[in-house]
Amino acid sequence: MIGRIIEFIEDGKLFCAICLEEKSGRLHLLTSRNREINLSHRRILHASSKSYSVDTGKEGLLSLLKEAEELRERLKSGINVKELWETVNDLDEIGFKDLAELVFGYNIGDEHISAVVRALFEDRVYFRLRENAFSPVPPHKVEEYFERLEEERRKKERVALFARGLKALFLGEEVEEDLKGEIVKYLKDLVLFGKEAEEYEFIKEIFGELGEPDPKRARELLNGLGIWRDDEDLELLRSGLQLEFPQEVAKEATRLRRHRPQLNGREDLRNLPVFTVDGPKTRDFDDALSLEIRPNIFRLGIHISDVASIIRPESPLDSVLMERASSLYLPTKYLPMIPPELSEDGLSLIEGLERPAVSLFVDFDREFGILSFRFTPSMIKVEKQLTYDQVDQALEYEEAFEILYSLANHLRKKRLEEGGLDLTLPEVVLAYRPDGRLELFWVDLGSPSRRIVQEAMILYNQLAAAYLVQGGIPALYRVQEGPMERLSETEMDRILYVFLQRRRLLPLTIGTEPGPHVPLGVSSYVQITSPIRRFLDLIVQRQISASLMGDRPPYDQKALENIKARIEPILKEQEKVRRASMTHWLLRYFHQNQGKTFHGLVLDDLKTRFRIIIKEALFVVEAKKDLFKGNINQGDELLIRIKKVDPWTGQLEIAGV
Repeated sequence: MIGRIIEFIEDGKLFCAICLEEKSGRLHLLTSRNREINLSHRRILHASSKSYSVDTGKEGLLSLLKEAEELRERLKSGINVKELWETVNDLDEIGFKDLAELVFGYNIGDEHISAVVRALFEDRVYFRLRENAFSPVPPHKVEEYFERLEEERRKKERVALFARGLKALFLGEEVEEDLKGEIVKYLKDLVLFGKEAEEYEFIKEIFGELGEPDPKRARELLNGLGIWRDDEDLELLRSGLQLEFPQEVAKEATRLRRHRPQLNGREDLRNLPVFTVDGPKTRDFDDALSLEIRPNIFRLGIHISDVASIIRPESPLDSVLMERASSLYLPTKYLPMIPPELSEDGLSLIEGLERPAVSLFVDFDREFGILSFRFTPSMIKVEKQLTYDQVDQALEYEEAFEILYSLANHLRKKRLEEGGLDLTLPEVVLAYRPDGRLELFWVDLGSPSRRIVQEAMILYNQLAAAYLVQGGIPALYRVQEGPMERLSETEMDRILYVFLQRRRLLPLTIGTEPGPHVPLGVSSYVQITSPIRRFLDLIVQRQISASLMGDRPPYDQKALENIKARIEPILKEQEKVRRASMTHWLLRYFHQNQGKTFHGLVLDDLKTRFRIIIKEALFVVEAKKDLFKGNINQGDELLIRIKKVDPWTGQLEIAGV
């Protein structure tokens, strides 16, 4: 090998050298880069057949190598690799010399063979190197390569186009509508999912010189463009829950709204003084009450909108309701389960309009003992649409409301005597003002009017469960055993008691077998009183309505179990969205009130931290113990200050005052 020109590969590149010495199977080489290296025989890609004198000195050898490389490179530049590939692409392997003869003819030398080797080695598209031969790349692989190349070119152009568009949007400049729409989609994904966005890498590329993709900055841009409002509920958008009703379903709802109810065997209660009691902003009225004061009895009427008579099982509308599962109430948005054409009109128990209902009449003696009860399909007409405040005020001068409040207290007391738990706390409500300010206030769920409605609905659900059990009608029962431990409310703050006692409750289950609902203090329980707002309530109502009308219940036990299996994951997702949304908006409220003093209640005394309830918001936050002074224990009340808030990351830091 001494004196031969050697070509070898190193770091993916081809190098040229001359062999100075051969010893123990290794070659000592001088490279064209004026380096002396040792190389094993197996590293040789091509060796010249001609030998040159190595006694000419290093300068002479380097000059020789330079001339050889220049000649080989000139010959290489004239080789059309694609044409050569088209000639031999049906062969498996071709040796270096054979390839050189195809290109240059039969009168070839080392430089011709080297030129072909160099051209094919550098090309990497049409040929693959296989020791002392080249293998043509199959045509479909070549086609795939150029498709990838074209795709990369288009991607680079697309990235550049989107980067220019994004920069223009940030600068407040006009952008073509289609491009703007696509950029907005990526910005939404960035805000909603951050680095988990499906095309985050592309988003990162189009941000380019604008820096790392910033979800907060992206949202501010979306707000500025009018794509989103400042009160947009991101948790809802992130969830993938249905926000709009399909067009065909809206049409079906409009058609059903025009349906005029007929008696058709229903009990005519249109002359009965029936009234609703709800909040001032309620738009869907699904329950109403009546009270008849007789010489020896009080007859309580509880009337629930008969949604089952209007929305039929397996109709297109019914399928959408199953996917929505429940109405969803969020701090800044309300998503009805049923289209508003029905939920707020055709099905709603609106004052002065005739509506089909499933009515329950319960006769009580003068001490509020239950004498009898019966369910009946009915036709009602609401006489008065009352608010909770109106009923609370009317307690002072209307006998009916005074009796209803006494009855509600009696029913509640009886449930508690049966082992029920009163774990009611005020409802925390956030109001979003036009100027962007958030206001926080409590709604007293224990007011007389609310207690009347609560106990009436619990009674209806309880007696509906009894009716279903007695009739052997398949239903979905709500069962909750326990709790694991009963705490004494007299020994602690009311809020602390409720938080701690709720922890000790066993999970509630929904199933086709009846069982006790211990926290409510009843032996069996279903939910049926909100068929406009909860799909499972509608399912149970269909079972009772069919029985009352003498028809076969539409669902057997297996069908109910299948419905439950479909609905439960949706309800869990809705609850997750509701909690996350409430947390976000509470953090925004705290952010607006940073530095303000709040009242805290120590829920847990952990090793290095306290878990504290912010009483104004009934919101739990953890804080390091070293941010507070003095000896602090569980149940202690203290003043706290909002130190740092970031609604975007969920960060909330508090400290003692």
